[in-house]
Amino acid sequence: MSLAWVVHIGAGHWQKSAVEKTQALGYRTLAVDGDPEAAGFNVSDAKLLVDISCPEAVLAAVSTFFSSLDCKPVAVVCTACEIGILSAGHVREFYGLPGLNLNLSKKMISKSEQRCAWSSFSSHNFITLQLDNLDVDQLKERFGEETVIVKPTDSSGSRGISALRACNISSADLDHAFKHSQTNEIIVESYIEGIEYTVESVRIASETHIILVTKKEKVLGTNSTVANLLVSCDLGKDRMAALHCLIQRAHDVLFYADGVCHTEVIEDQNGQF
Repeated sequence: MSLAWVVHIGAGHWQKSAVEKTQALGYRTLAVDGDPEAAGFNVSDAKLLVDISCPEAVLAAVSTFFSSLDCKPVAVVCTACEIGILSAGHVREFYGLPGLNLNLSKKMISKSEQRCAWSSFSSHNFITLQLDNLDVDQLKERFGEETVIVKPTDSSGSRGISALRACNISSADLDHAFKHSQTNEIIVESYIEGIEYTVESVRIASETHIILVTKKEKVLGTNSTVANLLVSCDLGKDRMAALHCLIQRAHDVLFYADGVCHTEVIEDQNGQF
């Protein structure tokens, strides 16, 4: 077996198989998680009990571990574990390893940074808010009678999301989003009527290659904010070309050059993505 180590940030049920696969490829594994009962701990070669939402704490623990072995890891993996993305990027940057560094990791999970980057080719109306600059009247003035989406800038899985008329926004609606934000930042943006798709793609040398497009079916009573079914679909040559162009530009302005990507796109009532 190779003596090379791979670090797995996140060692829960969904990460256990990734740890096992890494071992099958001939690497030793260091699993890092804040849950002492994490399933991946049972199969990894070594483990560190650390809150993976804290990049500095993770780096301190990982660097101490490898200093004691007088070596460094050859890769850092964060599989199906959004809460550990920043920590994984921090460790990669420290050791000069391939993959997302800390700055790019922030862009990948921050809806605020993404919207700002995409504003160069999108007319989407949005505003980001921190706990210390809340102004409900400002929101009502900006969006008027529009329906808006209120959500944390850094969460996933439809957590902390509300869809409502801007004129009816209350502090309680904003508080709901803040409760699901690690960074204490939320975003309020125009709601787009249309069909939502998810796009799975691979980015290689700054070229985007679309692998799969699925259509989202939504749970009733959630204001179209929660999906319960993804159905593969064929958009046709012209619509696929338009979709590919949009995603290519989205990746370009984020300087995301290599890796896999999951993108959510809405086709509005005018047929524009």
